[in-house]
Amino acid sequence: MIVEDVTGERTAHCHLSLIVVGRGMNVIAGQKLGLVGNTGNTTGAHVHVERLHSPFTYGSDEKPVRDLPRPVDKVIKTVELVEGSFCDSVCWLVHALNKVKLVRGRNLRLSGRFDKLVGQEVAKFQIQKCGDPGDGLITPPQVEALLEDAGLSGFAVT
Repeated sequence: MIVEDVTGERTAHCHLSLIVVGRGMNVIAGQKLGLVGNTGNTTGAHVHVERLHSPFTYGSDEKPVRDLPRPVDKVIKTVELVEGSFCDSVCWLVHALNKVKLVRGRNLRLSGRFDKLVGQEVAKFQIQKCGDPGDGLITPPQVEALLEDAGLSGFAVT
């Protein structure tokens, strides 16, 4: 079973014996999705969760490194948007970067970690959409421009 959260991240819940929610239903944190099972190639009843990435094919998964659920508060603190940080602000930034069309843009993983690839995508956005030098240090006005270009609203940017 695949669940898509508010950031667009998809997780697969594997080996369920019974799925108790329907396709397209909204679910909330803590809601029962299904029953533990022993389906597929397993040695015992269990459920595991995999984070899926575009193009959503076999082998495009990774084990989640963040606690679920994903961030709900639409707050982006630019002071947190630096290489090495690991927070909700980065998760929202990456979500927005993935929605914007950039020349040679990448589909970034929603890990919540600001790594070298995130910095490169920020620099591409700064150059291509803001006309700035592209130093990878994003400012509040640039975050607001990114959110607008991505079609995302309702965020507090500090």
